[in-house]
Amino acid sequence: MRTVKHFIVILIMIGISIVITQTMDDSNVGVFLLIGITGIIFFNLTIRSKLSMKDYFTSKYNILTSKYELKSSYDIPHDLLFDKVVEVLEGHGYRKVKVDKEQGLIFTPASISFKSWGENLYFTLTKIDANTTELLFESVAFQLYSWGKNEDNANGFYSKLEESLII
Repeated sequence: MRTVKHFIVILIMIGISIVITQTMDDSNVGVFLLIGITGIIFFNLTIRSKLSMKDYFTSKYNILTSKYELKSSYDIPHDLLFDKVVEVLEGHGYRKVKVDKEQGLIFTPASISFKSWGENLYFTLTKIDANTTELLFESVAFQLYSWGKNEDNANGFYSKLEESLII
């Protein structure tokens, strides 16, 4: 369903671009559109490493990203699970892990690959009670369709987390 929405938005944007370029006598309109789109992409790529921009990237109104989330609950105290998630990320090749323990947020960017321009991985840990913690995993790819990268990120992280929890 999300892919259909993105496809419709792209078609509308292309249609508007065609109408604007056909109705205006100024031949610079296409150049301005190209500069605008390039500016938005550049903006996204330059601020992608900031934890404070999580709400912008995960917003349902941000049509330039593909999002995936998975919520799970663990019978592990909040502080212990928080440290375990950071340990798993740092131990399995994720670089630049940023944490905000006060808010229960963990962030790490995934590198650019053949399938993707890169993804941001967000982990939000919420204390339910003394021994139960809810973990919200969010993967945001910087493209309209993630080609399965967001789901691969979730599966890879959760399998590594489960392995680390086995005693």
